[in-house]
Amino acid sequence: MLRTAAPGLLALCLPAVAHAAAQPGDVLGFGKQGYATADLRGPWVRVACGATSSMAIDAAGTLRCWGSNALQQAAVPSDLGAVADARAGTGHVAALRTDGGVRCWGTNTDGQCNVPADLGTAAEVACGANHVLARTVAGAVRGWGRNVHGQVTVPNDLGAVTQLAAGYDHSLALRADGTVRCWGLNTAAQCNVPAGMGAAATVAAGGDHSVAVLANGTVRCWGKNTAGQCSVPSGMGPATQATAGAEHTAVRLADGTVRAWGASLQGQLAVPAGLANVAGVQAGANHTVALLANGTVRAWGNSDASQCGTPFGAPAAVRVSAGQDHTVSVDAAGALRCWGSNRFGQCDVPADLGAVTQASAGALHTLALRTDGRVRAWGSNASGQSSVPADLAGVVQVSAGVSHSAARTAAGAVRCWGLNSVAQCDVPATLGPASDVSAGWYHTVALRTDGQFRSWGSNTYGQGTAPVGLGTIASIVAGGSHTIALLADGGVRCWGLNTDGQCNVPASMGPAVRVAGSIAHTVALLADGSVRAWGLNDFGQCAIPAGSGPASDIAAGAAFTAVVLVGAAAPCPADLNADRTVNGFDLGLLLGAWGTDGQPVGADINGDGIVNGFDLGLLLGAWGACP
Repeated sequence: MLRTAAPGLLALCLPAVAHAAAQPGDVLGFGKQGYATADLRGPWVRVACGATSSMAIDAAGTLRCWGSNALQQAAVPSDLGAVADARAGTGHVAALRTDGGVRCWGTNTDGQCNVPADLGTAAEVACGANHVLARTVAGAVRGWGRNVHGQVTVPNDLGAVTQLAAGYDHSLALRADGTVRCWGLNTAAQCNVPAGMGAAATVAAGGDHSVAVLANGTVRCWGKNTAGQCSVPSGMGPATQATAGAEHTAVRLADGTVRAWGASLQGQLAVPAGLANVAGVQAGANHTVALLANGTVRAWGNSDASQCGTPFGAPAAVRVSAGQDHTVSVDAAGALRCWGSNRFGQCDVPADLGAVTQASAGALHTLALRTDGRVRAWGSNASGQSSVPADLAGVVQVSAGVSHSAARTAAGAVRCWGLNSVAQCDVPATLGPASDVSAGWYHTVALRTDGQFRSWGSNTYGQGTAPVGLGTIASIVAGGSHTIALLADGGVRCWGLNTDGQCNVPASMGPAVRVAGSIAHTVALLADGSVRAWGLNDFGQCAIPAGSGPASDIAAGAAFTAVVLVGAAAPCPADLNADRTVNGFDLGLLLGAWGTDGQPVGADINGDGIVNGFDLGLLLGAWGACP
């Protein structure tokens, strides 16, 4: 279902985002995983969080957002300009430009994006669930958006203010004299500032609770405490900053470490071991992001929308695979990197993994094929999908489904393990040697070396029954509950579940060279380098960004899509994994395809229809760096 892509530049771009110049091997994305590692390389000077998104600002004032883009909250306006700060609510973002202007985007159900025309030059912004506060350089405080509980009705006697904070439906202000004022919803006493609290240095607002760090470093918290979010740990050292999520609180201590308390059902309290030299910390609804002194970012907690897919400058990728909410890449040296959701350890790459030639991301687990032909797996193992058979060796291809795994050996044998509720792991005894295998949701498909299609497991939607008169198949992919075939003539056929149009292959589409599929959408790479996608588009996974081609490869995740852009490098046909070097990786791929037509890895270098000694000679003759 979740296919490994080949080398190159992955272009997963958010709509309307002005990305930095792309470099070969950069991994980018569009759809639910709305961020691009190439654009998130820092170093960063500020971080911020929305309910299900994260943001970072570099020294030039460039703002990047990643995580949920369901309400376009991660789609930074291309004309935004340099920003000094940004804050986010449930589905909207407010950015403070370096010139003091304020821009808002995302959901506008309550007018939270309607910046007052007469606001003036702002010095600070804060976001609640559906409202925004701003403090001007003149000292005035303005609010707009949802006001059901009076959260944007600023008290007339507020006086001079130095900081603002906004919870779900309440607002906080730190006054110049160190006192704290609060207004808005007060059902959990979140606006009942403790009497005699002392002078505060900074404030924060959570879902229905409020936090203050006093001038002496003491932390005070009031309001809702059902998950212990206001139970400040005893014996904690002095704090310098606080942040609050829906039901958790985190502080940066004077020694540069982070402490957190409250709800932790989604890992928002799981501060990474050894985390130190923290310059700032911010909390989303159920996740936490820390900015380190060296300008890098760390994130933990709920990452259903990849809001914890911590930005990093990854080595140039030569392979990539997309899972439900995580992504894995392999660089030219065979090193594997992983980012996105890690709730089940699917991104906990084993320290002793070694070099790999391929990786495949399933729903909640990851498979890696080592250069020695052995398979490693990690992440969820609830159905045994990560329990690789001990005797499995000589593997040349792996495929991770939702809760089961498949592998193909150099001899063409197929092995499956994991969930077998509908016989998706019962490889037919009569299968014979296979040239391709793919694991879907509850079915598995294989292409025999004689070109015959085979499928086992669920056939509820006809995903296992190939259409009559299908034609010669070049490669096969299992989507969620549908199957996609790339035909030898470049045609694409699709069958099975079609509730979201994932099997409605565009009639006007030209010949394809590669296909990919996920739960409810399908992607095709055409011979001219363009990309087409169809099916469910709730996160923009089928909205191919303008200028994202020509491409050389594709991959499809649960609700996002990866596109590998073509570089301007000279052709190098013996470079089978496209890392611009002909070496042992390419030799392994060629030997693994020996005696076949070399598809889909391109091992038939001389194009005579069979991989044999002629191709081996060409590969050895081209050994070394490509021109």
